Amino acid sequence: MSSDIQNTVKTRRVFYTPGYDPIHPRRYRDLYHTEVAAQAAISGY
Repeated sequence: MSSDIQNTVKTRRVFYTPGYDPIHPRRYRDLYHTEVAAQAAISGY
C-alpha cells in the first residue's frame, strides 16, 4: 500500500497528433458561433 502512494504522477506530457480529432468540425463551427455571439453581447455589438 505504501508503494502505491509513492508512485503518483508528478508531471504529464500531452501529445497532439495532427489530423486526429474525435470531434466533428461542425461542432467547432457551432461553438465558434455561439461564443462569438456571447462575446458580442458582452462588448455591446
